[in-house]
Parts: sequence; C-alpha cells; structure tokens
Amino acid sequence: MSLYIPLRQTLPLDLGNELRNCIQKHYFQSPSMFDRELAEITKLRQALGTLKDLELTPASEKDIKAYLVALESIIAKFPDEVAEFSWYSTLYSLTGPDRVRSVKVERENVMFQLAAVYSQMAHKESRYSDEGLKRSCAYLQRAAGCINSLEGSQIFDRNTLQCLSFLMQAEAQESFYNKAISSGTKDSVIARLAKQTSDYYTLAISHGDASDLIRLEWINFMQVKRYHFAAASHLRVATVKLDEFQYGEQVAHLQAASQHCKTASKYSRYVDKLVLEDLGGLTSTVNEALKVAEFDNDLVYLKPVPKDLKPIVGAPMVQAIEPVFENKKQYFTDLLPFTIIKVAQAFRERQDSYIVSKFVDPSNASLKMMAQFLAERNLPASIDTLQRPETMPDSIIEHSQEICSLGGLRIIETSFDAIKKLAWECENLVNGCQERLRIEADEDDILRKLKGNRWSRLSSKEASAELQKKVTSMKTYLEQAEQGDDHIWDSYETIRPYLEAYCGGFRALKDLIPPARIEDIDPRVSEVLLQLREAVNEASELTKRRKNFLHRLEVKARDNNILPRIIEEYKKNKSQQVDTQSMEMLYRKHLQIFNDDSNHFEDLKQQQIQIESKIDKFNNEFVSKLQLVEANPKSPRQEMLETLETTYTKYLELVSNLNEGSKFYNDFLGRGSVILKECDEFLLQRRAEGRELELSLSEENDKSTSKSYDEHDPLSSVVSPQAKPGAWNPNHGIVFD
Repeated sequence: MSLYIPLRQTLPLDLGNELRNCIQKHYFQSPSMFDRELAEITKLRQALGTLKDLELTPASEKDIKAYLVALESIIAKFPDEVAEFSWYSTLYSLTGPDRVRSVKVERENVMFQLAAVYSQMAHKESRYSDEGLKRSCAYLQRAAGCINSLEGSQIFDRNTLQCLSFLMQAEAQESFYNKAISSGTKDSVIARLAKQTSDYYTLAISHGDASDLIRLEWINFMQVKRYHFAAASHLRVATVKLDEFQYGEQVAHLQAASQHCKTASKYSRYVDKLVLEDLGGLTSTVNEALKVAEFDNDLVYLKPVPKDLKPIVGAPMVQAIEPVFENKKQYFTDLLPFTIIKVAQAFRERQDSYIVSKFVDPSNASLKMMAQFLAERNLPASIDTLQRPETMPDSIIEHSQEICSLGGLRIIETSFDAIKKLAWECENLVNGCQERLRIEADEDDILRKLKGNRWSRLSSKEASAELQKKVTSMKTYLEQAEQGDDHIWDSYETIRPYLEAYCGGFRALKDLIPPARIEDIDPRVSEVLLQLREAVNEASELTKRRKNFLHRLEVKARDNNILPRIIEEYKKNKSQQVDTQSMEMLYRKHLQIFNDDSNHFEDLKQQQIQIESKIDKFNNEFVSKLQLVEANPKSPRQEMLETLETTYTKYLELVSNLNEGSKFYNDFLGRGSVILKECDEFLLQRRAEGRELELSLSEENDKSTSKSYDEHDPLSSVVSPQAKPGAWNPNHGIVFD
C-alpha cells in the first residue's frame, strides 16, 4: 500500500486560438503559417484536461511530456501572459480555480501533473513481482525528479514540494527494500535499506508538518511507515547479532524494534488497514523474537544488554531523476521570438521620446516664442492696420483656423471638466490617507488609555511620522495645483469673448473688428513698413517650414522601423541573447538616420534668431517714425487686432497649461495610490502589533493569576494536542467555508 499524488484539475482552454490572436496582434507575420502547430498545441492542452486519477497509461505520460516540450517553445517565442490558465488544487482538498496569465506557471502545473502521473503509475504496479517493483521504483524516482524541478516555484511552497519529493523517494527505497527481501539479500544489507527508507519518511514528515497542504491522513501514514522500517531495521540487525553470538546486543536491538512498533501503532488513525496489518505482523514477529532472546540471554548467555546502540547507517539506493524528453520537437521555428518584438517596441518608444525631446518639444517652444515675440510687438496687426485697412489680416484668419482645429472653446471646457474630476479624485485620495492615519491614531489612543504604561509600543505620532510627512506634502501640492487651476480659469474668462469670435469664423471676426480709418501712409513710414512686412512674412514662412518639418519627421520616424534591422542582426547569430543591451549599438546606428534632420533643425533655429533680430530692428524703426507723424498712432481697429493676436498666444498657452495640469493630476493619482497602499499596510501592521501586544499582556495576567493553582494542579503538565491545519478543532465550533 502506498500514497500517490492526486492529479490537479484544469478548465478547458483553446490555447492554439490564444496564440493565434497574439500572433495576429503583435507579430508582423501571418498566423496561417502556423495552423498545423497551433492545432497540435490545442489538442495537447485539451488532452491534459481529460486525465483522471488511477486511469493513466504510458500514453498519458507521452502526452504530458509532449505538451511540456511545446510549452518550452511557447515560452521562447511568446509573451508570458499570452493566455489565462485556470487550475484547481487537489492535494489537500479541491480548491480554486486559480487563474493566472503566465505560461511559466502553466509549465509548473503541468510538471506537477507529470509527477502525479508517475506516482500513480508506480501505485498501479505489482508489489509481488520483481519487474513490478523495478518499474515502481523507476516511476517514483522520476516523480521525485519532477517535483525537485519545481524548486523556486511561484505556486507551490517549498515544504510541500520537499515533503512530496521525500515521500516519493521513500516509496522508491521501499520498493528496493522489498526487492532485496525477495532476492534473499543479507540481513545486514536489508537493515541498512530499511533504515534509509525510515530516514526518507522522516524527512517527508518534517516538511509535511510545516505545510498546510499535507493532510493528517498522510502524516499518520508516513509516521507508521517511518517507525515500521525503523523497527524492521533493528530486527534485521538483531538477526546479524545473533549470528555473531552478540546476544546482549541482539536483545537491545529487539527492544528498540519493539519500541518503534509501539510508537507506530499510536498513529494508526486514518491509516489504511493493509498498512496496519503489515505493522501488526512485524510487531508480532519482533515481540516473539524479543521474548525468546530475553529468555535465552537471562538463563543461558547472561550477556549485558547495552543501553546505547551504534546508529544504523542507511544505504540510499534511489535518487530524484529529472524527466527525460526523448522528442524535443521545436515549434514555431519560423516565428520571431517575442523578445525581438519587445526589444523593437522598447527602442520604438525610446525613438519616439528622442524625437519629442530632440525635435518636437524644442520646435513647439520655438513656435511659441515666435508667436509671443510677434504679439509683444503687436505684429502683424500694427502693419495690417495701415496696409490693409479694409481687409481681414491673414494672420487673424490663420489663427482662427488653428484655434478651431485644436478644439476651440470645447476643448478648453472639456479639459477643465476632466481636471475638476481628477482634482476631486486626488482630494479623495488625500482624505483617504488622512482617514487611515486618523483611525490608527484613535485606536492606539483607546488602547493606550486602557493599558496604561504597559502599552509599550511607539505612539502613532512617532510610528507614522514618515507617512504623515508624505501626506502633508501631497496636500500642499494639491492646494498649489488648485490655485493654479483657478488662475488658468481666470485667464480663460478674460479671453473667452475673443475666442468666441475666433470660433465664430470670418463673419464673427468682421463684426468684432472696428472698421478701418482710410488714410494715406506717410512716405517716411512707408519704406520701413515694407521692410517690416517682408520680415514678418519671413517669420510666417519659417513657421510653416517648421510645421512641415515636424510633419515630415513624424512620417520618417513611422516609416523607419528598427524591427527589420533587429531581425537581420538576430538571423546573423541566432544563439546570441536578444535584449536592449546587446542591441544598443544597433539602436544608436539606427538613430543616425535623423542626423540630417538635426542639422536642418539647427538651421531653422539660426534662421529664427536672424529673423527675430531683423523684425526687432525694423519694428523699432517703424514705431519711432510712426510716432513722429501721428499723435495717436493706435486706432480702435489696431487695438482690437492686437487684442486678437494676444488672445491667440494666450490660447496656445492655455492649452499647454491644461495638458500639464491633466498630466500632474494623473501622476498625482499614481504616486498617491502608492502612499494610500502604504497607509493601508501601516494600519494593518499596527493592528497586528496591537493584537500581539494585547495577547502578550493577557497571557501575563493569566500567568500571574493562575500560577499558584498550576503548582498544585495534577493536569497542569498535560499539553493539549495541536490541531494540524485543516483538521477540525472542537474548540472552534463548526465553520462552513
């Protein structure tokens, strides 16, 4: 009679379809190229769900090993989270399912399943034939090897794995022991084989006691086996001592064997009848031999019976053997490893960041600077008033089109609503942090008042000092952000009427701008006016060229994907590790395609400096001469045009500020959630500390009040047996999970 590992249960899954969807979404290859392999993997995964305890065949082993081989290829070529796998635990009881998106965890479950298959195939072998014992021994060693390969598992704890591994080795050693008995092996050898079997069971028990998944029935079974083989070992040594005429030592070994038999019988609860019958037969043999040996030694040999015996050294004949995969079939050989896709994605993100930091952000800053530069000088409104008194300035029309394309009033108000919602969430998050710290402080104060000086742990103020500091900083940042939001809204209210005109189109702008005052331009102003107009036109052309440059750069970055270069490098040496570090030089070389763009960007930068210098010079001259010929150079029309230019600049600034505000609040929520979690953990930790301290103080009270009673109570030395995890404790009543 032996124990076997029960099969885990799993929910059905079309794994081939999950892989197909992944290829379709992430890879630059057609899933149809792998139809045959995908169908085969689906079949192997489905076969896994049809396995049933004690209905296994060598074909079951073959299917599981084939699936494990397939999983190795999936791990090499696909992301770990490619599919969700659901498994039920069956070792202690049926629980689950545990759902995990991880191929590596799936491999661990399947490897455990293979261990269960080996243990059950061993269980089915005959224990009464040499061939059956040999096959059983081999299967059990493979089962132990499968379990040992799960060292460091994400789902199985170490004590459970060690218990099962040593149990399998113990049963394998037991098979070897039985084979030795049937072969007529010397008693001295059989004694060492029995001792090693007992040692394996002892190791299994030590880890089983520390595991929550090993049932009491199994612990008792292993205890009976442990002492059974310890007794068998001493019985065989006693026979050797009799042959060597060492009658005193013979008696001592038989006494040790008898004691082990008695100990084994104490664990008979829940143990199979056949195992107990085996123990009963051994006990009868030992006791009969002990009775005869003691009688002969007392009356005839008169040899002293030693109190201490030399330890019996076990003879390990088995070991954990990791499974051998005869058919290492490779799947998806033509599919790119997902690591290449990940590296390409990482470099693409770095390239995008490079483009933004190197070109886009500086270009947008330059555009903004140019707009502010012109607005500060009331350009081109001041010259349009003179040159085109009856026509709508081109710059105003372009500003209107740009504002409408950006979303106009709608994008501003929508963004404000979104920011208000984010601000509210942030405020709730800060309040949540403060509330948790307050609850902990109140609980500590209550217990401190109840326990007095005995409440010896740190005060809440001391224990939460670091968290309080973080929460205070959060609150300060949030208050500053709210003030910033109010300022942005006030700015918006100031320019809102003019934005409505911009969004109303040509007619709304025409109605807003006062009619022109048609006058002849003084010849002294005319010449510099033409020069200034030419410089402003250059600025307008530069702005267009810069925007076109950014558009071309966006297209170029999109069309020049680094993935083909990584694939080419991978094909040159498929054995090399593919990661961002090994491909760094390739990435740097790839970025060289933007060298010309970098040079062009610098040219545009220099051109802007020159144009701004030219505009500043001509504008100063223009303003100076205009003041000489006009007492009041600014007409109502010019003032309105200047206001509209300023509105355009402030609108762009407003959009930028709203984007920054949204980013701030989202970042705040992300970082604040971490602090909220720390507050939750702090509260739970302090509660746990409080319970431990309360329990400690309560035990001290109990000891002081019951000390005198315990000294006279005859039952005070009796220790209540400790319930094993999972066993019903009558003191706790009946609980339905």
